[in-house]
Amino acid sequence: MKHLIFAIALIFFATQANAETAGIVGTWTCGADCTATLDSEGNMKITGSGKMSNFNPRCPQSKPCTSDSPWLEYQSQIKSVDIQGVTNVGEGAFYTTGSIKQISLGDSITSIGFDAFSSSQIRTIELPANLTYIGAQAFEGAPLKTIIISDKIATMSSDSLGAYPSTLKKAKIICRGDNCDRVKELFKEYIVESRVDGKYVYTPTDISSSVVLAGEDNCDSSGYYWSGKFCHNRPTDGSVIECDDGWYATNKDVCARIKLRYTLPEADELTSNDNENMIEWIFE
Repeated sequence: MKHLIFAIALIFFATQANAETAGIVGTWTCGADCTATLDSEGNMKITGSGKMSNFNPRCPQSKPCTSDSPWLEYQSQIKSVDIQGVTNVGEGAFYTTGSIKQISLGDSITSIGFDAFSSSQIRTIELPANLTYIGAQAFEGAPLKTIIISDKIATMSSDSLGAYPSTLKKAKIICRGDNCDRVKELFKEYIVESRVDGKYVYTPTDISSSVVLAGEDNCDSSGYYWSGKFCHNRPTDGSVIECDDGWYATNKDVCARIKLRYTLPEADELTSNDNENMIEWIFE
């Protein structure tokens, strides 16, 4: 009987320990209709509607602004952040939270505040489809490799994604939408930090070449095709794929750029530029 009671007690305490392991560490208010919950595995979930509050003493851009985030005591435990429903990410919300490795942002979010995720450890970020503004140093210090951004972005600070040249040179900025040329304009005078004679110097730098169209280089040819602007499901009924203006379907059912055509009367008039990309010579 004693052994049975002892076994039951062990099961009880083990169950309690597991419950605590999977339990909630803390719940906080982060706006008029905004709640943040952190579990013991380091996952923070922020839900609600309307505006999220701004935090930390370094938030000069918007008021009111509290001195610290309510989860400051637990910030070293936060490994992932999922924000849904609210319209913004508050300034300084996760300032210097270096333990964050994953961020998920809902499409309800239209702005990301100053210093919101500075010093996080994220390598890939998919910014919300309806995002229109990114504040200064929002991702400063993050080792970003891939940034997915919508062409709806209207304004962004010239150093919102970080100012370190070593990071920016390796990062790929993938643009979604039809107006990606305008997005490139936002990166033509991006502030890059350097050190000259022991002092920090911030120089406007053209990094627009880092912007690529969404899907162009990641369109899996086994089930999709690149139409010239977007990645589409490949037809399975044998129908011909549709290509955007300026592109044509090849015999491999992929879209290629339409070549410029020049008519030449004599073959000996061909020059050293005959094999240049985008040119096709035809003869009368």
